[in-house]
Amino acid sequence: MNSNQINNFNHSLYKMKYNSIITKYDNTPNAENFIENYLNVLYLKIYGKSTYTELPKNLEELNFIVTLEIINNDLSIFPNSIFNLKTLKNLVFCNNKIKILPSEIINLKNLKNLTLCNQNLQNIPEVLKKLENLENFNFSSNRLNAIPNFLYSMINLVSLDLSNNLISVISKKIVKLNNLEILKLSKNKLISIEHIYSCYNLKLLDISKNNIGMVSNKIQNFRMLKELNLRETQIAILPKEIEKLEKLKILNIENNLFLFLPATILKLNKKLILFCELNTIIDRGNDKIIGLEELYWHFGKNFNFSGTYQNKKVILGSIQNSKN
Repeated sequence: MNSNQINNFNHSLYKMKYNSIITKYDNTPNAENFIENYLNVLYLKIYGKSTYTELPKNLEELNFIVTLEIINNDLSIFPNSIFNLKTLKNLVFCNNKIKILPSEIINLKNLKNLTLCNQNLQNIPEVLKKLENLENFNFSSNRLNAIPNFLYSMINLVSLDLSNNLISVISKKIVKLNNLEILKLSKNKLISIEHIYSCYNLKLLDISKNNIGMVSNKIQNFRMLKELNLRETQIAILPKEIEKLEKLKILNIENNLFLFLPATILKLNKKLILFCELNTIIDRGNDKIIGLEELYWHFGKNFNFSGTYQNKKVILGSIQNSKN
């Protein structure tokens, strides 16, 4: 190495040492000293099972931190020291045991991404609406039984993940979330998505594992949609209007009640990836799939066809141009 390369290498080591720290917090008496050694850190991840219920009190001395992840600990109380981290933009707090989210979270004015997943939380504090810079909110795997009205007023949200909760109703107020591009509501108690059809800017919609039963012709409203997950929703047909989703790239209709491949999907994007395992499909439409250039049929054990038809080769559930 020449001198410049050595300097660059040392600089990289410096960045690795002081900008990004991933540690398993061991709750030793020296834990406070650990924080003192890395006051300039930008990213800190603290993970690992422990019987300790607190984090280092001097955590608030991390004056430059941008991302903080606290995962798989036994914390039952949200650490107050976090609320003094004024530079924090990304906060991930998962697999702990907290039941209440303190209102002091509004002190994190610069927060853009907030993940509070797999906790025992039953409510979202209304003060959260004062986090005007918040764009991505993940509240999955909690015990939320209704979406609070104030959440519909957080118009800067781009991504909202409320998967694996107890939600049964979506209010018509969801139309206010004009900037919403990602909506995940998998594994809830929904029986209707009527008001979701008004979210015209969605690019990803996951409503899998809900007892919806049918998809309305209003699905044509999702002109920006690229990924749609309808897995395990008790549907047997897709409306003709789905063919208007010209940007759709991934469609999941697995584990439903389909007996036939929906003819409408043949008019979708030729690069579409279709997942349709665990359906009792008796007609796979082999005479029609030749019109598609790159369509992946995931039938699992249901798919036995293999051969070449009009220069298209279908093997193990995928169709591609034949080289022969």
